[in-house]
Amino acid sequence: VFTDADADAPHVGLADAAVHLRGRKLSETYLNVEAMIDAAARTGATMVHPGYGFLSENAAFAQAVEDAGMIWVGPPPAAIAARIASAAATELDRGAAFCLIPVLMAVGATGYFQAAEPPSILQLASAAAGLAVLALASRSLPAGRLALSALLVVVAGALAAGLETRRAGTKMMGSEVTTQLTGRVATVEHMATGRVRLTVAVGGTARPVLKHAPERVRVTARRIGADILPGTEIEGLVRLMPPRGPVMPGSYDFSFQSYFDGIGASGFFLSGPVVAARQGEAGPVARFEAALERWRGSVARRISERIGGGEV
Repeated sequence: VFTDADADAPHVGLADAAVHLRGRKLSETYLNVEAMIDAAARTGATMVHPGYGFLSENAAFAQAVEDAGMIWVGPPPAAIAARIASAAATELDRGAAFCLIPVLMAVGATGYFQAAEPPSILQLASAAAGLAVLALASRSLPAGRLALSALLVVVAGALAAGLETRRAGTKMMGSEVTTQLTGRVATVEHMATGRVRLTVAVGGTARPVLKHAPERVRVTARRIGADILPGTEIEGLVRLMPPRGPVMPGSYDFSFQSYFDGIGASGFFLSGPVVAARQGEAGPVARFEAALERWRGSVARRISERIGGGEV
């Protein structure tokens, strides 16, 4: 047998009989069981040798040859199926299936984000529960259980994506606005340019009051006082804007990253910031996070003083 791609190959001219397989894809030619059986029948063949590659280890092809009344010159179909099952079982025992879990979960998460109408959390949870029950009930069918388990992991990936999206649930700015901001400092970053970048948990806005104010913003200032540390409540006039999307196709999407970082807007201080006259009482979690951030900042400063040089 031959296709258009190898019509001029030496083995075609040397063969006593050659049958042309129509099609451009392997599924239409060398992997097409019906086409192979038809080619053998047209030449009056009584025996079929499996050869190498393609359908040589395909139990369904071997069975189709025998069903067509020809002799299969090779291992019986049952032996081929058993050998493939044994090889798969060996790989499973080695833990090969475990390596596919991150891949399958990524497939599920990608499908969730690519869907025009993502399924609800309830739908995904119901599907996962149903697949788990079916996988447990199919213990007597290894192949079925494996397929159901793989599908379960894919659904679990989509469910994890949905839960993460709901957890983030970041309120994003829709347009630029100038407002008086009051909030608690979450992080302080001293940039190589000399400016300071603050992540601020928004406590309130004024002149104008934002109806849908983001919960966190990332703003820069020319300088800040030594008394402005993580955990300090500050105030100042800021210009807020939506996080930037990619500048060109395929470039970095700041808005996507900001959403999952919980940052609803970015911008800069027009005046201030200064320590707010009234300091609210922070909860235990906020106090712990502030203490941890202050410790991290002190370690970073020590490293910077020892190494020197600008940021890379």
